Amino acid sequence: MIHLVPTTTSLTSMDLAEIYKEEVWRHHGIPKRIISDRGPQFASKFMESLCKALGIERNLSTAYHPQTDGQTERMNQEIETYLRAFINYRQDDWTRWIPMAEFHYNDKTHSATGQTPFFLNYGLHPWKGNITVETTNPTATSLIEELENVQKEAKAAMEANNEMMRERGNNKHHKEPFAEGDKVWLETTNIHSNRPTRKLDHKRYGPFEILKQIGDRSYKLKLPDTWAIHDVFHTSLLTKVRDPEFDSQKKPTPPPPDIINEEEEYEVEEIRGHRRRGRGIQFLVHWKGYGNEDDSWIPQSSLENAEEALSEYRAKLPNGKL
Repeated sequence: MIHLVPTTTSLTSMDLAEIYKEEVWRHHGIPKRIISDRGPQFASKFMESLCKALGIERNLSTAYHPQTDGQTERMNQEIETYLRAFINYRQDDWTRWIPMAEFHYNDKTHSATGQTPFFLNYGLHPWKGNITVETTNPTATSLIEELENVQKEAKAAMEANNEMMRERGNNKHHKEPFAEGDKVWLETTNIHSNRPTRKLDHKRYGPFEILKQIGDRSYKLKLPDTWAIHDVFHTSLLTKVRDPEFDSQKKPTPPPPDIINEEEEYEVEEIRGHRRRGRGIQFLVHWKGYGNEDDSWIPQSSLENAEEALSEYRAKLPNGKL
């Protein structure tokens, strides 16, 4: 079941939490798991702390491929198709059609389950009304006619989208499937090395062993311990290693390069306070590029690469003492 909420690009992680409370939690309660992309609203320290406190498992998107969940990708395409059919004719009042798009999607039978999301969640189908008497109120008549027309147009738009997706799936070339234990090359498209010129850098790294399949199109790889990046990759970035036909073609695999940590390192912009905890000291850190809601208490041992920020903070203290 989906819940569609109009929002803006300026949405913060706190705004997201408020929307979740108002639009999802009140209908379904606290989830066991949240699957999302790696947008700042989901990857923020505020959201990390909130999920940890509530016991919610976070599943961020696979490395360099935002469509962690193919079901979400397909749903987005269907909703876009629905809205596009009305936006083209109804100008830019797209938010008006969100409730109708949500209702139609949740009331549609899905091939994966053979049921509608409404039925799977509530055990019944929504009552759509049965128009048997003509109303004498012109406004009511107009609304009824509009609802009927919208339902017909929505069904036609989504059926057209499904047909297009089927044709695309039939025509698309499918790569050879991988299995656990296979050795694969990893494309370097979105991985940055410490080498100065990308033109002269490797075009792929590996080979790496596949540890297990994650979902329909992603695989977990056995990466070097020095690689501080996510270890799950979409199949489009992987190529199976072929054994050489002749011994003369065999050669040692070059050692993997050092990879810059793109996923887990955050830059300290400012230290805003300190406190004692046990025998140690914690500092209130403001992270560069993040809002105040993501400020975190960090032990001094975790600030070894933030000497400048520490010095600036000490300079503001009386006599420079903590």
